[in-house]
Amino acid sequence: MFKSIEKFPFKTILIFLIAIISMNVTYYQHSKILLLSQQKKQINIFSSSLASAINKESEGEATYEEMLGRSLKTAAIAIRSSIDPDYHKVSNEDLVELAKLLGVDGISLFEKRADDFIGVRSSDPKEINASSKTWGIVYDAQLQLFDKKIVDIGTGLSLENYWSGPIDTASTDESNIRKWGYYYDGSTNYLINPYLNVSSSLARYRDKMGVDVSIKELLNNNKDNLLEIAVLNPEKISKNGPTPFNRDNFYSERLIENGSYNYRDDKESQKITEALETNKPVFYDVNISGKTILKVLHLLQRPI
Repeated sequence: MFKSIEKFPFKTILIFLIAIISMNVTYYQHSKILLLSQQKKQINIFSSSLASAINKESEGEATYEEMLGRSLKTAAIAIRSSIDPDYHKVSNEDLVELAKLLGVDGISLFEKRADDFIGVRSSDPKEINASSKTWGIVYDAQLQLFDKKIVDIGTGLSLENYWSGPIDTASTDESNIRKWGYYYDGSTNYLINPYLNVSSSLARYRDKMGVDVSIKELLNNNKDNLLEIAVLNPEKISKNGPTPFNRDNFYSERLIENGSYNYRDDKESQKITEALETNKPVFYDVNISGKTILKVLHLLQRPI
């Protein structure tokens, strides 16, 4: 009766590890070569530890997202049973009260109009008259739901008459990261869209169990030579170098997925491109504030 398709597709991520390989520029070349070799071996160990943490976090977050997605379908069915199938006979106030009763943060109803879906009723005034035509995978999923198909777009949770997409920032309210569900069984003149605000719960989860915890442990245990670790989103850095900080507000579009990324240099764009093209670790050194800094870029695949 239901199908869950490619819930956790693989996504390339890039781990940027930065270590001090020399604090004395008068080292003999031979000593530097030996030290570099030792640091590379140690960094490979760090990378393996992070890869394990990333996969563990991804599995945990995938389970967390699926649980939320299924609970939103239950809420959507309850909404369908509680309101009129004609949205003209449903008030925004009805949805406000129903959201409180069901324990969701909001409910919106979307009507198909020509080649668009428009928010015609909502517990949140910001959702009224919202157009989904520019919402990418959400719009594609809505079209397939409206055609009474099992949604097949390569991501999200697909069940009978239902689809729930990945956690992301709300375009109508960029202060919130949300989990959405969309339900349509053909008996109404609207799609039912319950949602949850998950910013706080996601942050609490990551503070206790996520990759950032592993990064902090690695940095604390290797203070003498490991300066920084960043997990980056290559989709933000594969064309013209890294995206400037804070340019994008959307959760899915963030440059830094985990850790910090403060040690920047003129070579990094070229080296990142090399790592992406060769799919091999790339080591290189730069001089920052009188210190010889070794940087390494590793590409990994993780489920999301």
